[in-house]
Amino acid sequence: LGRYEEAGEWYEKAFTLGEAWPGAFFDAARAWALAGNSQAAFRCLERAVEAGWSDIERLNADTDLASLHGSDQWRTLLNRL
Repeated sequence: LGRYEEAGEWYEKAFTLGEAWPGAFFDAARAWALAGNSQAAFRCLERAVEAGWSDIERLNADTDLASLHGSDQWRTLLNRL
């Protein structure tokens, strides 16, 4: 428990192996957000959207991403969906 940065790093390593589904990028973003790395979290969220993520309700409801909600990047991301 609480090894969010390590989880984010493992996701990043896995992404180098080939294509990933949108949910994997979303889960990586959650790990990075909980680790306090908002830049990495937004990078993964952008990749999730590029890969087809479109569930704005889940995006807004996921408390793991709450630390990102007040930023301009968050509003920009939501506007893309």
